[in-house]
Amino acid sequence: MGREDWYRHTTWTAADQDAFRSRLRRCRSQSSQYVRIQAHYLEQAGLVAPAMQLLGEYLEKFHDDYQLSMVYTQLATCHERLGEFEEAVSCLRHALAAERARPNVKTNAWLEFGRIAVEHELTDLYGDFLGLVQERSGLPGGLASEAVFPAQRYVLNACLAAIYTNKGETSRGREHAKAALVAAAATTSGFSRHPELGLVRDTSTDLFRRVAAMGADG
Repeated sequence: MGREDWYRHTTWTAADQDAFRSRLRRCRSQSSQYVRIQAHYLEQAGLVAPAMQLLGEYLEKFHDDYQLSMVYTQLATCHERLGEFEEAVSCLRHALAAERARPNVKTNAWLEFGRIAVEHELTDLYGDFLGLVQERSGLPGGLASEAVFPAQRYVLNACLAAIYTNKGETSRGREHAKAALVAAAATTSGFSRHPELGLVRDTSTDLFRRVAAMGADG
């Protein structure tokens, strides 16, 4: 096992758990980060329950840690995978509160809030997301510094396209849909050192199909 593989398990057998916890006990620092990263890999592998267990342990042991907003965002997507949308939204609200307390730690919690609201048609949250967009617009650098990567610009504009179309502002919605499609088609991040970072990888989603339809001329 490589130096970093011990906290990147994509299986969670008894042996995996023993190996992880054994190494974790020997850590003198960054143990909270290793717990969060391991939970991320488990969630991505579809092992939601153990991922949530690790995140729950994180909240018990490291509740004032700087990664709190990231942990709540991860918990939100775990709940979403289980169809627990109310719990997902609650976690995102906690993530946003943690981020406001530590504004130097940036997460995608605000974008995840909009994406979950739009993808699952939680229309009562649309106004809240527009409020988050306005809040982010007022930060130093505005939205340009909050949605740096193509994937972020895609989610932002896709959500705004759906929300404005739902409000009956079809022309405004179409413009955002077109901007989302441009972001989705980007082949480089614009950063020379990390050209492939933050690109849209999956265009087979229902959200993308909706955006494509909204952005079509006609």
